[in-house]
Amino acid sequence: MRKARTAIAASVFASGFLFIAPAAAQDGAALFASNCAGCHNNTNHPRNLVYNAAGNAAIIEAVNAKGMGAGGSSADFVSIATYLDSTKPTINMAPVAHDSPGTRINLADIIVSAAELHADWKIIMQIVTVSPPTKGTVRYQFANGFAAPSYVTYTPFPGQSGIDTWTYQGTGPEGNTTVRTASVSILNADGSPSTAPDLNQHGLTGSWFEPATSGQGIEVEFFPNLVAPGTAFVQGAWFTFDVAPAGGAERERWYTFSGNAQSGHADVPITLYQNVGGNFNAPPTTGATPVGIGTLAFADCNNATLAYTFSDGSGRSGSIALTRLLSNVTCAAGAAPTANADFAFSGNWFDAATSGQGFVFEVNPVTPFFFLTWYTYAPAGQAAGAAGQRWFTGQVGYTPGARSIVMPLFQTTGGVFDQATTPAPTSTAVFIPSENAGRLS
Repeated sequence: MRKARTAIAASVFASGFLFIAPAAAQDGAALFASNCAGCHNNTNHPRNLVYNAAGNAAIIEAVNAKGMGAGGSSADFVSIATYLDSTKPTINMAPVAHDSPGTRINLADIIVSAAELHADWKIIMQIVTVSPPTKGTVRYQFANGFAAPSYVTYTPFPGQSGIDTWTYQGTGPEGNTTVRTASVSILNADGSPSTAPDLNQHGLTGSWFEPATSGQGIEVEFFPNLVAPGTAFVQGAWFTFDVAPAGGAERERWYTFSGNAQSGHADVPITLYQNVGGNFNAPPTTGATPVGIGTLAFADCNNATLAYTFSDGSGRSGSIALTRLLSNVTCAAGAAPTANADFAFSGNWFDAATSGQGFVFEVNPVTPFFFLTWYTYAPAGQAAGAAGQRWFTGQVGYTPGARSIVMPLFQTTGGVFDQATTPAPTSTAVFIPSENAGRLS
């Protein structure tokens, strides 16, 4: 497994998160109200000009150097900039007509002033694109008059629909704003919203399978904005079997995969990996060897496709139509994704001491159900090559909000790689928990 997260120990589900507003953010609101809001009132100074300093206290320092700005310490300026960053108006899923000749959208988080009244108003002189959209073009209009917003005109390429994202910032000879992210939702040709989800969201995390080959499937986790603004890192595991004939546990196979998911793109290019040479829940650690490539594409929040091509000499290639095993929790199309405290635990977990084996959880409060996949090895699998791989599932209903879950473990055998079989693969309970064992907490 190539992605690190805290070891799967007693702390995994130890307690719920307690969200408390950071003291600096609260102080920033009070400092802004006392030091800035009275002047930036669209009468004395443009109100939204303050957002040029969102997330960047250096802009406040530059304003102060010209005899204007807020009083206080450097720590106060950081608090104000942090507060502004949390409250700045953003362009989020702005609707754009299909094949629009150009849709003008208010851009209120960066203001370029045309007035000559104050030198500090000239610190930011223009708005530029940092990373361009992939489904259209953008053009900025700024310096539009006192207290007037800036604008961006988004023009989609012909035939496009779905989500598109880009980043931009204000620049000038004496400073730059932080980089901002904008997104639009391009309607379908019939005027209906696109069902294709933005790939840069955690909501696509979960358990996916093809009903025709039930008994095998994938687990995937999306980390939004981890690679860069607008680009998620994707880490997953594929639980399947060797090619025909079907057999016992020695025919189980698992692979891991990873890639980058970019907003506005239709699919995720991935690399497939295989690990061998490990022992069940024991050293040594194992390394991932690339064995193929593929793509993940999502038609909507509940249907996807995995296309694969192996480079390990097996000649395997194909495409698998996937659907969610459990209910969608936070995935959104054409709207901002939501968040859920239980579902946030869903994803990849491992113990660094046995890196190369691990777990993928889905904690689903909607179904409500807890599903666990465990990719590991036979007790003496180190010398067995691919035949030494083993995988298990754990599954049980749970009470949303619970942080301690007891479940049985199952082993699935009798399947064939990406093929339906008669009889179908069978899952056998290999561990029935007692009160003191088989508990995840």
